[in-house]
Amino acid sequence: MATRTPETLLNLDRLSLNNEFVVKTPLTQRRYTPYTKSNQRTQVLTKTPLPNFHQKRRAKTQEAKLSGRQQRSHELSNDKTEDISTRIVNKTWRVYRVSPLYSFKTDAKSLKLYEKRLNSFLAVETCRAAEVQSRVKKKALFTKLEGHTDGDYGVEIKIMTSEGKENAAKEELVAVLCCGGNVNDENLNILNGDLTSLPVCLIKSSVLLKDSFLQWLENQFGCRACLLLFSPTDLAWLASLCAGIGEPTTSVELTYSVPAVIPGLDTIYFKMDAKDARRIWNLVHDPKQPCFTNEEAVRILKSMETHFYHHFKVHLNQMQLTTVGTSVAYIGQEGRIKILQEPYVCYILQQLSQLANF
Repeated sequence: MATRTPETLLNLDRLSLNNEFVVKTPLTQRRYTPYTKSNQRTQVLTKTPLPNFHQKRRAKTQEAKLSGRQQRSHELSNDKTEDISTRIVNKTWRVYRVSPLYSFKTDAKSLKLYEKRLNSFLAVETCRAAEVQSRVKKKALFTKLEGHTDGDYGVEIKIMTSEGKENAAKEELVAVLCCGGNVNDENLNILNGDLTSLPVCLIKSSVLLKDSFLQWLENQFGCRACLLLFSPTDLAWLASLCAGIGEPTTSVELTYSVPAVIPGLDTIYFKMDAKDARRIWNLVHDPKQPCFTNEEAVRILKSMETHFYHHFKVHLNQMQLTTVGTSVAYIGQEGRIKILQEPYVCYILQQLSQLANF
């Protein structure tokens, strides 16, 4: 790290650049938000298999899956199935956590039934909003999505709007109900009775239409949907994990919110070259180990924060981590995510599924 200095930026919008200063946090050495796992929701993230392990497992079972699909070819001939990765990659989504859905099925007949019910609901909502006067029509479309493994699957729901016969339909809402399988938790998606676990819902839509759709989803399937907010602990884990996977094409970017006790400074923006972050990751993680642990994540983040302190004398571990940007994904504490590399879409969904289930 001494030979290559990563690009490091401070967002000092409200400070004069002409004054000489050294920013020192008048706080104790206790972290503003500790990165150790202390509650039930984050205990699941103390250890996770790395993507290479998933890929090897998938390669061993690919022939069996292909033969099984050939046997079910007649049954699936009427199902509209698409790849979940291509539908999600390079798009900015709001992430919602969804409790188990009652009597939800993914076969073609059931999805057609859900389309009719949602279309009826949208017709009533359109009349209430007096949009019928402008001949605005809304239509729902359900599509089954498949991932890399049997545990990676989902359903895409689109709501299209059109005005008259001449105008082309536009996408007003896109939602993906999905679940990422996990080889360490075989019972993650297995529920008793008629409950189906699709714990993550990714949505791109206007606020009003999104609220109407979530209302229909909750009433139709007896579930509860709420925004999945990422704590600084979650973001620290995801930043350390994503720094070591995928192609290191873009820098690792961390944004910290400064406590109000420090006047004149709102945000600290830390940017490190992806190759330098990967070098730290390789020094901490044993390449022979198929899993990534919480202890490794803490060491990686501490190394980055120590480098920052060496140059600016600022204790980042006393700030609140708010956004994380890596070559694989961009994640914000307010529940926004953008996955940038298609081969790792299902892997990131697996991490989100674990967060949403706890």
